Amino acid sequence: MNLQEIRTRISQIDEEIIILLGERFQFIPHIISEKKKQSLAVFQPEREKQMHQKFWNLALKEHLNPEMVRQIFDLIIREMRTIQEEDLNE
Repeated sequence: MNLQEIRTRISQIDEEIIILLGERFQFIPHIISEKKKQSLAVFQPEREKQMHQKFWNLALKEHLNPEMVRQIFDLIIREMRTIQEEDLNE
């Protein structure tokens, strides 16, 4: 692969990441509905702890910096939590 081909493939991967994030965020209304039905709080520390451990292990398996992966998912989770809280407070 030459540099242009590499850059093209990286751009495709970036687009796939954004599409997958969009899919992830489409679940927010369903999450809110289920949490309301079950009278669950938006923030569930034990669930987030489990998720962080899973992300950490997967990062190590994929030879990625686990702290970087944790920071990325912290941003995603925080944004999802904010949207849920805004919806519940309306």
